[in-house]
Amino acid sequence: MVTKEELKKEVDKLPENLLETVYDLLKNLTLPPKKEDKKWTSRDFHGKLDQADIRPAAYE
Repeated sequence: MVTKEELKKEVDKLPENLLETVYDLLKNLTLPPKKEDKKWTSRDFHGKLDQADIRPAAYE
């Protein structure tokens, strides 16, 4: 098992150009993913599909 001290020592050994990449990686691992609000989409077909049988077209 890796301890925080061992991890800190390894990060201290990294070159400066990789620090931002490692920071971004650690942030992505620790933060919970943002929940996006799902929105329903709606279309107005003006009654064109009210009497249509769309099942055959769906299986093409």
